[in-house]
Amino acid sequence: MATNSILQLVKGKIRYSDRFEFESYFTQLALRTISNFIPTREFHDKGCDGYSIEEELFFQSYAPEQYRDRETIDKITEEYKKFKKWPNLEKFKSWIFVTKENLTGKPHQRLISLGSGKIRTENWGLDKLLELSSRLRDEELIPIFNLPHVKKFSEEQSIKLWPSSLGGNEELNLDNLATLRYLRDATENQITLVLDLVPFKIDEPDDTTVAKEGHLSVSFNTIGGKIKFADFVSLNKTDEKTFLFDKLNKRHIINLENRRFVVTLKSITLRKIPHVHKALEYKFGIKEE
Repeated sequence: MATNSILQLVKGKIRYSDRFEFESYFTQLALRTISNFIPTREFHDKGCDGYSIEEELFFQSYAPEQYRDRETIDKITEEYKKFKKWPNLEKFKSWIFVTKENLTGKPHQRLISLGSGKIRTENWGLDKLLELSSRLRDEELIPIFNLPHVKKFSEEQSIKLWPSSLGGNEELNLDNLATLRYLRDATENQITLVLDLVPFKIDEPDDTTVAKEGHLSVSFNTIGGKIKFADFVSLNKTDEKTFLFDKLNKRHIINLENRRFVVTLKSITLRKIPHVHKALEYKFGIKEE
């Protein structure tokens, strides 16, 4: 499965591709994700940019610099007429118009209206192409889209159980996707951490904004741009993901947004911190696979 960082690069490549780049991107994706996909020649394709007899799919791509309704509608109509003249038409159940944006409005209405009882017409736009891309590994997508190699996350971090004013810290950062926070059972032999998601906002109607952080929900109601009140609601504790690190369980794997982090407890050290009883430091290695 592709990582989110690579998919974001793929998204940009598709959006800003020219006609020939786009056709190449689609062909390479289709060859890897559609059963027995057969591409056609770059020139004189006679209204076909590939097909699959096994999946009964017929493809035509269209990638202008800018999609204009009238021109897009004319292109759909013209290419569908070419398709209707293909031999062995009964072998296909779907005619798919492939674009680098998601078709909406009148062009999409025109595309759907051309479908008949035997042939379905549909659009594979940016969302569908990203879904196809997500089925592949980063190592496959990088050469298809000529992407730079993205350096995978790798760091050593520590949880230091003493006051933050003295340099203490109670959480590990998983590349800003989530944190592992100290929960309980801190001894010279073990520690238990809980997984928290990084704070994010959810759009709410009217003037209410909800921000969620880990297992805490905070609702702010604003009137005239000022905070009127805030509600703090604890989420279901049964959803907590906890991880015990000790001599027998030094290594845990955490999957986040198609990324895989290996977190390993490397050492537990008793530090001498003034006025702090049992200042324990837990050193971890965090590596993305």
